[in-house]
Amino acid sequence: MDEVSESLVNKSDIESEEKVSENEQIDDMKEEELLDAAIRVAEKKKKLAALMVMDNHVTDDIRMVKQLIAPFSASENDEASEWVLNFERICGGVNESSNFKLRCVRMLMKAGTEADLFMRVDKSKTYDEFKGNFLKTFGRSNSTADVVLLLKETFFNPEKNSVMGYILRMEEIAMRADIEEKLTVQFIIDGFRDRSSSIALLYSASTIGKLKELARQYEDLRKSTQTNFRRTGMTASGNDRSQVRCYNCSAHGHYASSCPAPKREKGSCFQCGSMQHQVKDCQQKPMSAQRSVGTASNPPMDDREENNIFVPIVNQRY
Repeated sequence: MDEVSESLVNKSDIESEEKVSENEQIDDMKEEELLDAAIRVAEKKKKLAALMVMDNHVTDDIRMVKQLIAPFSASENDEASEWVLNFERICGGVNESSNFKLRCVRMLMKAGTEADLFMRVDKSKTYDEFKGNFLKTFGRSNSTADVVLLLKETFFNPEKNSVMGYILRMEEIAMRADIEEKLTVQFIIDGFRDRSSSIALLYSASTIGKLKELARQYEDLRKSTQTNFRRTGMTASGNDRSQVRCYNCSAHGHYASSCPAPKREKGSCFQCGSMQHQVKDCQQKPMSAQRSVGTASNPPMDDREENNIFVPIVNQRY
């Protein structure tokens, strides 16, 4: 009996230990499940925080793009292909992802315009799809011949553009069609219409990139040449001033518009002012003392000029 009782006690102890062990395992499993759940929650919170930070960055990027380019309104002055090109250039320096560009370009369709209506009906899922539909709707077809003609007719205006600005403008025009870069460079050089030796600096350029490298140097050289030309022109003008001859009184040193003598009637004798004959038939000889009128610096006339002298005689016209 004692052995049987002892066996029963041992069996009971074993069962109790097994139950305790089983309960501990259950508790461990529950704790592990709770830990896994906590980890998943923590990871989701981390992802959410990252998404919020990323969204803030994207919002800042969109705000930056909006500051750099005007919304597209589909007006007559808006060139769709040029606008898209500028948009992509700006995004290239901010955020080049396709999702960002799609989100951003939709926000840049000006409210209340045809562009806004297009954005509402467009079902594009990628930026490339949106771009294709956008250009089909608002783009103007530019043939190579049209672009080449525009390049030929676009000239450099120093009052409106810098040298670099003109190069960039021509580059943008050339990108509207498949124009060889070397040909574009030639159009740019020709467009400066520079007949001085300064233009030779650009002849070594065969790419637009090389032209941009030489732009500042050429602009400085061009300004220097023009300054020297003005100085030379002013000097030459001062020297030739005394050789200016008045068609009203034939004196040197002033123009007919500023002549102090009475105005000679049209068709009258250049020498005496009479309407009855021409200068070749005039009997009056000019007085040598009245050859010049207006300035004391007028040079003396030679004998060849003497026959063409006109000395105005007041009230002699009849």
